[in-house]
Amino acid sequence: MAKPRLKAVVKQSKPELSDLAAELIDESPAPAPLKPEQKAEAVKLITTSFALEPETLKLLKAAAHARAKNAGGGRPSVSAILQELIERERAELEAQAGPFLQLF
Repeated sequence: MAKPRLKAVVKQSKPELSDLAAELIDESPAPAPLKPEQKAEAVKLITTSFALEPETLKLLKAAAHARAKNAGGGRPSVSAILQELIERERAELEAQAGPFLQLF
């Protein structure tokens, strides 16, 4: 017996999901493996957690899915959005942190 596609399973278990949401969580192609030069440029990442309001998390997830779809596939990344926002505001954040930045 064939396995049911994820999209069909989600629609059965969560009928309130729209077709767009079901399409977004459908199986996406696996990301291409990193090339040797990309591996050398890889940055060490640390896993952490944040307490966010549900609407904020919903917005971040939706934006991540839209970015992945617009980029031609790949994995949605809320982390990438947060990193971009932080880089955009880095100077102001560093000014606010002042000497406390050295503690961490």
